Amino acid sequence: MLPKDIIRKIRRIEITTRKLVNDVFAGEYHSSFRGRGMEFEEVREYQPGDDIRLIDWNVTARTGAPFVKKFREERELSVMLLVDASSSGQFGTKSQLKEEMAAEICGLLAFSATHNNDKVGLIIFTDQVEKFIAPRKGRAHVLRLIREILYFKPTGRSTNIGAALEYLNRVIKRKSVVFLVSDFLSSGYASDLMITNRKHDLIAIRISDPRESKLENFGMIDFEDAETGEIITVDTADLLFRKDYSSRATELNEELEKAFRQIHNMETAQGIFDMPVVQEYVSGEVYSAIVLCNHGKVLAHFLMRKILSFPDWGGICVEGESVVHDNAIAAVDKLIAKVRWHGIAEAEFILDARDGTFKLIEFNPDFNWGIDFAIDSGVDFPYLAYRLMQGEAVSALEGLQYHPGRRFLWFLPEGIKYMRRHPASIPGFLLKALHPNTGSDLRHYDMPALIRQLKRGLWSINEP
Repeated sequence: MLPKDIIRKIRRIEITTRKLVNDVFAGEYHSSFRGRGMEFEEVREYQPGDDIRLIDWNVTARTGAPFVKKFREERELSVMLLVDASSSGQFGTKSQLKEEMAAEICGLLAFSATHNNDKVGLIIFTDQVEKFIAPRKGRAHVLRLIREILYFKPTGRSTNIGAALEYLNRVIKRKSVVFLVSDFLSSGYASDLMITNRKHDLIAIRISDPRESKLENFGMIDFEDAETGEIITVDTADLLFRKDYSSRATELNEELEKAFRQIHNMETAQGIFDMPVVQEYVSGEVYSAIVLCNHGKVLAHFLMRKILSFPDWGGICVEGESVVHDNAIAAVDKLIAKVRWHGIAEAEFILDARDGTFKLIEFNPDFNWGIDFAIDSGVDFPYLAYRLMQGEAVSALEGLQYHPGRRFLWFLPEGIKYMRRHPASIPGFLLKALHPNTGSDLRHYDMPALIRQLKRGLWSINEP
C-alpha cells in the first residue's frame, strides 16, 4: 500500500498538471507534436503550388511527368518519458527535490499526451534500466506513471544515459516523441543522443537546483556525493572556493549546451529553476490589463476583473467587469518600464488571496479577447495604436480614462459552452445581456461577421 504522503503528492500533481493541460498547455502540445509522424500513402501528379521538396524523382523519371509524394498524418502518437532516477535527484534546496520536479514535469507531459488521445510510456533508469512501462492511454495509466516516478526505489545510484537510450531504441520500434528528463550529471552519451534523435523526436529536459551553480556562505559544510557516497568538508566562507565552484558550474552548462547544439535538430529545454516548472496553485481573483506603450511608458491602459470563465476553474473569460485598482496598474507600469515594452500588450495577474499581492500569470503581445470590452468602456486602443504608428503624439491622458463598473459578456463561443454546461444560468445570463450597463461581443460584429461567429459557436457546442 502506498504511503499517504505519496498519495497526496500524486493527487496534487494530477490537479495542478491537469489544470495546466486544459487551460494552457494542450494547444501547445498539439501544435508542437501533432503531425510529427507521417506515413507515405501514394503519389499523384504535380499541381501548381505543391511543395517541390515532395517531388518523387524516381517516378518522375520513369513517367516523364512530375509526381509528388502524398503522406497521411498519423493521428496517434506514442510519447516516451525517460526519467533519470539516480541518487542525484534526491537533492533540492528550494520547495522540492529534483526528483519531485521531474514527476511534475512528467505528469504535465503525460496528461497532455492522454488529453490528445496519445499513448504514453515510461523508462526509469540509473546506471541501468530499472523499469519499463509500455505506452498506453488513459488517466489511470498516467497516475500509475506518476506513482512509479515518485515511489519507485531504484537499485542503482549513478547515471548511464547511453544505456537508457540504447534500451529505448531496442524496445520502441515505432517513431515516438521522447522526453529525456535528467540533470545530465554524466558523460559519454553524445553518440547515443544522435542515434536516438535520428530515430525519434528527442527533447532533452534538464533539471537542476540553484545551489548546483551558485553557493552561498554557509560556513563549514559536509558535502556528500549522492551517487558515490563520497563525503568532503568544505569552507563555503572561502570566496575563492565559491568563485571556482560557480565557474566550474558555468563551464559544465556551456559544455552541455554545446553538445546539444552539435546534434542536428536536437530540441532542448533546460534551465536552473528557482521555482518549480509546474508552480503552486494560487487562489484569488484574475485581472487582465490591456496596455498601449511607447518605449516603456504606458500611454493607455484598461483593467478588467474576470467574473466567470469557461471552464469554471480558470479558462477563457465569459463575464468581466471594468475596474480601477492602483496596485494592479502599478504592477503593470513597473513591468512595462522594466522591459521597455513598445506597442500593444495584455498582462494577466492573480490577486493572491493569501497576501493581497498581484502575481503575473502571462504576458501577451496582443490585445486578445478583451479589446471589445476596452472599446466599450471608453478606450479605443486600435485608434490610439494607429495614431502612434503614424508618428502622432498620443497623450497619456487620452488613454487613461474609462468607465469602471461596466460588465461585458462573451457569447462566442465560450459563453455558449458555459450555458450548455450550466443550463440554469441561461435566464440570468440573457438578462445580464439586456442590462444597459452591460456590453457583449454580439454588438461588436457586422452582420456577416456575426453570422460566422454564431456558426463557429454552434459548431463548437459539442466540444468539451
